[in-house]
Amino acid sequence: FPSHDNHFIIDRLPGHQHVVVATGCSGHAFKFSSAIGSIMADLSMYGNTAMPIGIFHQDRCVLCHHSEKSSCMNSNNQFDVIVLGVGSLGSAACYQLARRGIRVLGVDQFDVPHENGSHGGQSRIIRKAYFEHPDYVPLLQKSYELWHELEAETGEQVYFPTGLLYMGQPDDALISGVRKSSDLYQISVNDRGNRHH
Repeated sequence: FPSHDNHFIIDRLPGHQHVVVATGCSGHAFKFSSAIGSIMADLSMYGNTAMPIGIFHQDRCVLCHHSEKSSCMNSNNQFDVIVLGVGSLGSAACYQLARRGIRVLGVDQFDVPHENGSHGGQSRIIRKAYFEHPDYVPLLQKSYELWHELEAETGEQVYFPTGLLYMGQPDDALISGVRKSSDLYQISVNDRGNRHH
């Protein structure tokens, strides 16, 4: 589900400290899935993460939750972690947990893999100079690292670098956001425009 401000929620569920929540904000999350999967594994295993996720804490939103303990949680569980939803974020979380030796179960309403999420289709774009907010850039940097790690482990190329063209007025939110992120994180951007009127 999207949050009220369209930023991710990556945090623990209030009142249920053993439940980690990450929302994808449909179509917005695929590029971050490798990093968010790693963050979810950190939160599940250690209760914290080294990644800067302050902007994504749930305390800026209201999360609905049940106060009663789930009847499915009992002493006969055979999994350390159960991931609900095995799209981009859920599959990355399952992968990160499993490679760390955690017994994990991924559950999805569709077959796994499937084409029904924001990750479906032939291609997705990933870019570092993220105009939406500069706090996403560390997640993107981690995502690039983990995508390359996945390529090395599988011998399959999944990241194909290409160029990207943004066009707009210098004061447009997209253009100014790209400039802000690129300046803050020293991301190389070939700026063809004049920054001053």
